[in-house]
Amino acid sequence: MSRTRDNSTRLMVTFSDGLDTSAMHAEAIAEVVHERQIAVYPVALGHRMVPPDGELHVFEHARLGKFTGGRSYDVEVMDRTFMR
Repeated sequence: MSRTRDNSTRLMVTFSDGLDTSAMHAEAIAEVVHERQIAVYPVALGHRMVPPDGELHVFEHARLGKFTGGRSYDVEVMDRTFMR
């Protein structure tokens, strides 16, 4: 993430299977990327297969879009049509 301030648009696409592998929360991550004017577009992959007790992690990942000006996506199948 660049620290320079210019007129470029910054965005980040993140992918997650919804399984918790860290103790970070969306608010803490959003603070860092918001300082650098980066909109995050979280993509949940196959989260319908995550056990019910893991759903919270999927929603936490999706909240990054809301907090940073991006938008979250929930896809069942990743293909060329979706990527476009």
